[in-house]
Amino acid sequence: FGHNIKEEIKIPDVNVWLDTYGGTCYQGYAIHDMLIMLNNHCKTNITATGACMSAGICILLSVPYEQRFATKNTTFLIHQASSVAIGKTADLEDDVKEAKRLTEMIYKLIIEETAITRKELEDNYAIKKDWILTSEEALKLKIISKII
Repeated sequence: FGHNIKEEIKIPDVNVWLDTYGGTCYQGYAIHDMLIMLNNHCKTNITATGACMSAGICILLSVPYEQRFATKNTTFLIHQASSVAIGKTADLEDDVKEAKRLTEMIYKLIIEETAITRKELEDNYAIKKDWILTSEEALKLKIISKII
């Protein structure tokens, strides 16, 4: 009984099906960070289907490019962090500062993980605010690696 027996445990791939209108940046980044940790232990694939919007983009970009997919009719939405602040001027100023910080986090993630440039993000936000994309457009911009 004095033997140390170590078995190699093979963890199977995890396949996440993502259909979301988003949520808060905080929730999106919580799931993003957990999926990164999971992917450190096993291959984690994400397939966007239906809607991959707002914080859903942050979740999708948590795995390597080769592990990001979408169905052909998925709709993607990228936009700046939003605020629902009400209150005194000081409170509003703090909220604007936090929204800008979160937007910068989103910019950085998108720029690092896709073919989208900072200029494209800033130009789009200046014109339309919400950037709606098809699966084909997401493929061209390297948000996903394959349409399934």
